[in-house]
Amino acid sequence: MLGLSSNIETQDAYSINRNFDFVVSRAWSNLGNLINIVHNVSRETKAVGVFHKGHSYDLEILDAQKRWSFEYSVFNSATDPTGKIITIKNVQE
Repeated sequence: MLGLSSNIETQDAYSINRNFDFVVSRAWSNLGNLINIVHNVSRETKAVGVFHKGHSYDLEILDAQKRWSFEYSVFNSATDPTGKIITIKNVQE
């Protein structure tokens, strides 16, 4: 057992007024919107986003980079042969 705790928020993601270490999403919104949420709920050490994206993930990254500065990594999805898992960190506007 890792001893980790989690919290699931059921309110509008844009109105969350708390800080989190991680934001996880699967097929919910475009990457730019998800990065906006990560930026909104980041702690001083900065939250990390983990997002399942489809085949156009690379276009979403390029589009998000027009507004945001961030580091990212891309991994193959274990559940979707055309999907990718994108992790983002160090988000800055």
